[in-house]
Amino acid sequence: MKRIYFILIISLVVTQIKTNAQGCVAIKGTAGVCSRPSDAKGWDLNLNTRYFKSYKHFIGTEEQKERTDSATNVINHAYELDITATRTINSRWSVAMTVPILSFARSSKYETLW
Repeated sequence: MKRIYFILIISLVVTQIKTNAQGCVAIKGTAGVCSRPSDAKGWDLNLNTRYFKSYKHFIGTEEQKERTDSATNVINHAYELDITATRTINSRWSVAMTVPILSFARSSKYETLW
């Protein structure tokens, strides 16, 4: 038991180390599978959607407003749609199938083609 407490304390200390972002657009995707009540029967259709637009630039905590004012900023668009069909077999088992539909676009004044 002492060993478990020791590992837990060490894990908590190690996870408290300061980290820095790598400069990418951080966005969490949608989650299409949801829980259902144990007495649910038949089919369930679930639609999740999310739209995200990022256009601001930062160095650390300082926003570079001149990039937006001069229209030299990069604009990212992310659209996500998850379609999930769930079939309940019994009170303990269900089967789900998710179809993700994703669209990502990036634009800027000085877009380069590679």
